[in-house]
Amino acid sequence: MKKYLFIVLLVGVCFGQKDYRELHVMQAKKMLANYDLINKQVPTLSPSEKKWLDKEVLKPLSKPNSVYTRRILSGMDSKEYQIHVVNTGTEDIISYLNQIIDRKDLKYLQEIEIWIILVKKIIDFNYWQSMEILIDMGIIKEDSFGIKKATNHLANQNLQAEYIIDNIILRNPLLWYIDY
Repeated sequence: MKKYLFIVLLVGVCFGQKDYRELHVMQAKKMLANYDLINKQVPTLSPSEKKWLDKEVLKPLSKPNSVYTRRILSGMDSKEYQIHVVNTGTEDIISYLNQIIDRKDLKYLQEIEIWIILVKKIIDFNYWQSMEILIDMGIIKEDSFGIKKATNHLANQNLQAEYIIDNIILRNPLLWYIDY
């Protein structure tokens, strides 16, 4: 009886999820449109700005047992650092969304791993805090991606993350063990 029940569950899950990939791609495309809007608003750093940021903040922080000195903290308060945080965060998110959209050979578990990474990235407080600082500095238009404050967008992204967890990641854990 247990074998029969397992087979029925397995068949039901497999046939019920035939279009899961299509639904996931649609969700990723919706998200990509929003992050493309953000990406278009954030300027790129000049070579001299990148060099300064590397010297003052990024390299010192990448050392083992690095200490947050006044100089590093001052650099982290700079416009260049905020742009760097938003640019790298947005580029990462766009890259992962494009993997979901473009890679036809993704196994179900590989796709779930990408969604988990995306959830972590879209709820990153530092990313949205830097976004809000750039809005306050006038570098990004306040309503450029449909909201008035980045912290409001962080709340929206928490809801987005909850949706991804409930409807994509945890939808059918049985599929995690099936090799497509």
